Amino acid sequence: MERRQFLKGALIVGSGLMVPVSCSLPAKEKNWTLHISGPDATSGHRLRKPDFPEVSREESVDILIIGAGVAGLTAAWHLLKAGFENIRVLEMENVPGGNARSGSNESGSYPLGAHYLPVPSLENKPLVQFLSDTGIIREMKDGVPWYEDVYLCQDPKERLFIQNRWQEGLLPRRSLSVSEQAEINRFSALMEAWLHKKGQDGKWAFAIPSVFSSADEEFRVLDQISFELYLKNQNFTSPALFWYVNYCCLDDYGIPAKDCSAWAGIHYFASRRGKALNADSEDVLTWPEGNQFLIAKLAEPIIKKIQLRHMAFRVKHTENGVETDVLDIEKNESLRYKTRHLVLACPLRLSRILLGLPSVKSVYSPWLVANLTVRSDFSNERGMPLSWDNVCFGSNSLGYVHAGHQNLQQVSEKNLLTFYLPLASLTQYKDRQAVANETPENWAKLVLGEMKKMHY
Repeated sequence: MERRQFLKGALIVGSGLMVPVSCSLPAKEKNWTLHISGPDATSGHRLRKPDFPEVSREESVDILIIGAGVAGLTAAWHLLKAGFENIRVLEMENVPGGNARSGSNESGSYPLGAHYLPVPSLENKPLVQFLSDTGIIREMKDGVPWYEDVYLCQDPKERLFIQNRWQEGLLPRRSLSVSEQAEINRFSALMEAWLHKKGQDGKWAFAIPSVFSSADEEFRVLDQISFELYLKNQNFTSPALFWYVNYCCLDDYGIPAKDCSAWAGIHYFASRRGKALNADSEDVLTWPEGNQFLIAKLAEPIIKKIQLRHMAFRVKHTENGVETDVLDIEKNESLRYKTRHLVLACPLRLSRILLGLPSVKSVYSPWLVANLTVRSDFSNERGMPLSWDNVCFGSNSLGYVHAGHQNLQQVSEKNLLTFYLPLASLTQYKDRQAVANETPENWAKLVLGEMKKMHY
């Protein structure tokens, strides 16, 4: 019942801003090599004040897809499989993948975005079929998958640094009072009950993807109160429990429980129903490079249909279909695509701009993520060895993930550790500007300060 969404790499994400921090610290000289990189915010921000060149040429395709992240590539993959050949995928960046990209150095690969995939439920047939077609599922027996073992997250999976020792699992268990332990047990039982609850429409109350969830008002009304208030109404008071709940909400949504709806908060715990012959319902699939592994599978058959460094900036419906104006970023030239169908596989706020719709109030959650290559001996850890997910109790950070966890030799001379921190307080524009202008040196100090809480 403890699940996480790990945004890996070295980046702050928010409102078009991604600030990666990459650093190395030689043992003696203590010289830093730091750089800031990430998505092309300069081009993206041009949508706010359009000043694009006049359209100089036109092209026609049957289906145009805006965005080559997971959503856009998945749409293209399924369309191609269904026999639609005349398609085009546009991507503003110089590589496809969006938040599922990866990086590498001499010590191995590491993610720059999403890090894992939950073992899906059997009702998620399109995803199960994709995993089968790409060899991630070894075989199906009576309709139930058997996954390639190397892709299932290895043990030890999770540990929590609490009271100066490591414990197994992320739900606090050590040094708790009898009443606090009772509350945590009651909370676990409550989330388990939600896991097995169905609506009058026959759907699970909470499911992945969320479109599979029940639409009953009994459940949807939970969107009108915060998760924190919901728990207080259930007479939960334990500080340890509320730290854990905040960790979970920050981990998946980038916001604390007081700003997260009760529906979304419960969904975190009550939506996992993965089914496999060699995995439990809560297990995940993961790779050293994160979900870039899946991106490569999606992109392989459609790579020639992807146009990089092309950004849509205007969409217009016509009698015959859709006209989409696009900027060729490298040439600073505009072209117009005439298509029968258009798939917008980009963030909602961008879709509204392209369609000329008014903006809506929403919350954007920026993140700081940093990859560290560390020379360190993890063989004498107090309480529990290096795990896939490593979290510090009481910290505002979400700890770190061991990017090399799936390697056969889990602990080596150099280890890639992916640390991340949600910057949930950055709700004002001036705060975001301060983050955008922060120096790499200060980010490095922040990351090391947090890491030293667990590894002095």
